[in-house]
Amino acid sequence: MPSQPPAPPTAAPENTPDADWAEFEEALTAWDELGIPVPASEVRAALAADVTVLNQQPKPPAPPEPEPVPGAPGALVPTPRPASEPAPVAAPPTASAAASAVHTATAEADAHADRLKDHPEWQRIQTLRGALGNVWNVLKEKAGPHWDALRADVRFQGFWKTASIRACQAISNSAASLANRLSRGGDLPAADALLKLSDSTITYSTAAADPTSAPVPPSAQKAPADKTPAVEEPAMQRLVERSTPPPYATREDALRAGQEVTARFHAWIGSPMGQELAESSHRRVADFREAWQKLPAHAAGPALAVGPYTDVAERAKALVTAAVGAARFEPGDLQTLQALAQAADNHAARLSVTLPPGVAAKAPTAAAPPPRAATPTLPAAPAPRASA
Repeated sequence: MPSQPPAPPTAAPENTPDADWAEFEEALTAWDELGIPVPASEVRAALAADVTVLNQQPKPPAPPEPEPVPGAPGALVPTPRPASEPAPVAAPPTASAAASAVHTATAEADAHADRLKDHPEWQRIQTLRGALGNVWNVLKEKAGPHWDALRADVRFQGFWKTASIRACQAISNSAASLANRLSRGGDLPAADALLKLSDSTITYSTAAADPTSAPVPPSAQKAPADKTPAVEEPAMQRLVERSTPPPYATREDALRAGQEVTARFHAWIGSPMGQELAESSHRRVADFREAWQKLPAHAAGPALAVGPYTDVAERAKALVTAAVGAARFEPGDLQTLQALAQAADNHAARLSVTLPPGVAAKAPTAAAPPPRAATPTLPAAPAPRASA
């Protein structure tokens, strides 16, 4: 939603994005020049792990096995295309159309998630999706009323274009690799969905990298002095920004969803990963612990619960991002933590649209408070006031 990380029980140096990603630093320069109150250094620290995941150059997928030639059992040589059947030539899609295809293919692949969740390639895909989405959401949240001006800046557009291309290239490689293995194992529906995901993401990368899709230079972004320039949303926003979720129909529905988040916490804290990290003082673990301790009782109203549940989701996602590529924790444990993050995120999203008219939710703080030492214990009651 991506090197062995620092051992969680001990303090570790902060992650910093690779120095060769100039577009990220240029976007932060734009951030400072726009006078956004949140300092760029805070943004850099908040996105370090996600940018590192996105900055890893993808490896090409393993080539598919050659097809047997009819009449020659066991002979593995490529089947040539007859000269009379030239490859069809189609006009390349626009980046916007390609992004729509990515959105559709992603939804189709997600339908097979239960069978894919234990495969490292699928976990890698989820890590990349999570990192790309978190970069967008953190920048949007911290920019606040300056968000439209930031998106209109050519330096932000260049960074986002590069980030989405790299993410889609890596997703394409992982999807193709897993599809090849699943097809050999006989799971053709999942393999077909992954091949569509691989094709759509590499198509987007090609379309977005076309020079004709370059960001509009600032000189071309004319607008009245009293009006913010109209900004066309970057194509990959369709992948990272979800549609508005339905509100809870009853108080009992919201209560059950909060209880589900707590149940997922129980499942994770009881896992080997959860037990190992329970008393860790590592920054990401401490951030998650503190966010969990701030959750209100399940019966609390939406206005009090939206911010805390959003914070729990963000801290859990950050913990997953930091650990998923380490080959140190069991895939099932990582999946359990990811499910907790998703449940908290979905609950917060539905609570946010369940608020009575005119009532604003208490937003999470822009930066987490300093970590504090705590001895975690399992929750003894349904109310999620236990620490991790």
